[in-house]
Amino acid sequence: MTEGWPDFWIRGKKIDLIDLVETINLIKQINTISTINTVNTIDNIKVIHDARTVPNLIRNGSFQTGSLEGWYKLVEDEYVEPDATYGDYVAVLPSYSSGITQYLPPVLGNLARIVLKYRHEVDGGKMRVTIRYTDGTAESFDFTAAYGGDRYTAAVEPTANKPIDRISIENITSGSKLAVTGIKMLRKNTVYQAEKDRTITNWPSEYPLPSSQISDLKNVTVGNFPSEYPLPSSQISDLKNVSVTDITKVSSVYSFDVSATSSGNTEIITPSSGKAIRLKFIQYESDADVEVGLRFTQTGPLFARRITAGVMALNLVGCNIQGLTDQTLYLYTGGAVNVKGFLLLEEV
Repeated sequence: MTEGWPDFWIRGKKIDLIDLVETINLIKQINTISTINTVNTIDNIKVIHDARTVPNLIRNGSFQTGSLEGWYKLVEDEYVEPDATYGDYVAVLPSYSSGITQYLPPVLGNLARIVLKYRHEVDGGKMRVTIRYTDGTAESFDFTAAYGGDRYTAAVEPTANKPIDRISIENITSGSKLAVTGIKMLRKNTVYQAEKDRTITNWPSEYPLPSSQISDLKNVTVGNFPSEYPLPSSQISDLKNVSVTDITKVSSVYSFDVSATSSGNTEIITPSSGKAIRLKFIQYESDADVEVGLRFTQTGPLFARRITAGVMALNLVGCNIQGLTDQTLYLYTGGAVNVKGFLLLEEV
């Protein structure tokens, strides 16, 4: 103890002042570490979800840790700082080609949607988001901030039907800092062609349909409704225009087993001369995450499609999906995959 300094006693024990200061500093370090761990824990809690919520697949996209934890720097001048204007943290990419990148779970590109917030210092500042796939290919998306200092939201929707490897975000404007935050990657809800193209008028006002409105279905008009859209078997008896003959007619069973090594079409069945194939039921199972579907002719539109491994089963009674006279039914495969299944069909 330095001469002239007072002695400190806690619970009857003499405490050296220097030791006390070192102990206080250690406590501060522990509290800091605990705070960072707490932030990380909160970010992890944010991705805990139930069946109705899709998790964010980006780690530390809010940068609330105060660091680039989970990200890799592209040129080593990137950093994180508080943003007083918006009350959050941002990753700052201060120069041209500055950027950050993160490796991601192998989600198929066309099932992902990335959203982030960004701002530049100057008018017309640009940002580039690049999605790289496990096969070495990439897609790039450029965004422009019309006014410097204003914050914008960018939404990226990759199109490739293959697994994502990583995402990179770059500043592609000289003389302007780019600040990004709130980066999220979510799985998109699958939208089937039948849902996207159909237009419906005079649809009953409530859903699910009360029994009092079932009769209104006979007046429903549908525009551009794909012929391959399957009707749920639970609703067949409620539809006034379904032919009983179509429901009860006996169909033929046709099985198929295809082992594809690359993308292309494989012949399933050709009708007898002068006949057309009408499908009543489809069931198959694929063992790889590649696109699989049926089509009439080698260039016809795909239907009964899957893009991930699994089982497809469609009850087509009442839909009358059929090819033209003498048209062959093919199985399309988007890559190497094994597909086994069967069809219920008739020649008409």
